[in-house]
Amino acid sequence: SEYYELVNKNNELKFNQMIFSGHSQGSGHVTYLAKYHKLSKVILISGPQEYISNNTNSIASTTYSSWLSGEYKTSDIKAFKHIDEELTSALIDQNWLFLPNFNNKIFHLTEDNLLLNGDDYNYFTSNFNPSKYRVSMRPNHNSTVSDFLTPRDINNNSIYSLTIWLWLLS
Repeated sequence: SEYYELVNKNNELKFNQMIFSGHSQGSGHVTYLAKYHKLSKVILISGPQEYISNNTNSIASTTYSSWLSGEYKTSDIKAFKHIDEELTSALIDQNWLFLPNFNNKIFHLTEDNLLLNGDDYNYFTSNFNPSKYRVSMRPNHNSTVSDFLTPRDINNNSIYSLTIWLWLLS
């Protein structure tokens, strides 16, 4: 059965054969796993958004989470966010600096470069407008993963499912 392919003879999970992904707060959870476990791959969507609050309302006075810095057991980490993430765009940018293989090369997905060409980018942004359904307080943030908010092409196909989501899994 598939279960036995993911556990060893001691009934322990084979983390090194698993891909983990998380959106928003979940990306912080899988970043933590990537730091302490050798995973096959980690995909971060609209995150991580980790910080330590000093009881102010200003992101400028935020102390970024120190646990993000240092060595990671997982090196294959890819990330994607909307360039205009509501409330947390700068925080995510700051947190990406701590991640392995972050080389300040961020691929900005636009209508002119929908096809990714295999460059060594691991970090992506997009400025596509979410679809007309504005049922969310954070439509840009949710559009990176929520299919009904994801921008569509002229054939009503999800732009991200045809490009970025496939590349993140590669």
